[in-house]
Amino acid sequence: MSEMIVPFESQAPGPLSVLVADQSLMDGQLLGGSLAGKGGFKITGTAVDVEQALKMFSFEPADVVLIAVNLKDSPLSGFSLLRELRAAHPGTRAVVLLDSVDDDLVVKAFRAGARGIFCRSGSVKMLRKCLIAVHHGQVWANARSEERRVG
Repeated sequence: MSEMIVPFESQAPGPLSVLVADQSLMDGQLLGGSLAGKGGFKITGTAVDVEQALKMFSFEPADVVLIAVNLKDSPLSGFSLLRELRAAHPGTRAVVLLDSVDDDLVVKAFRAGARGIFCRSGSVKMLRKCLIAVHHGQVWANARSEERRVG
């Protein structure tokens, strides 16, 4: 009796799990729903502050964490969450969600350990591509931030 071995590349991957941390529950749920709506993504939770996000991640780690730069805690508290997640879980892959392109915030996000930067002015389709790229170990800065740096 022969056994069939299926190569890893051809096996269907499960959905990409994402924890969303945003400044309001409604914003986070809308964003999560947009990501999960077309399939391929599983939202593990929606947090509004650093403590809540850390608890959710400890309970159910996500493949990628999407962190708004401003959380309910305070302006720029998304960076605190990013640093704490990376300290407790060094392999964590995170994308920082910016309200607008700001070169200083882009640099600060990468220094804090972000693997991707995405601006809210981008499309959900591009955000999905960003999350997948970061999950696969790539570094992502959406086109708007690249144009800003070059121009």
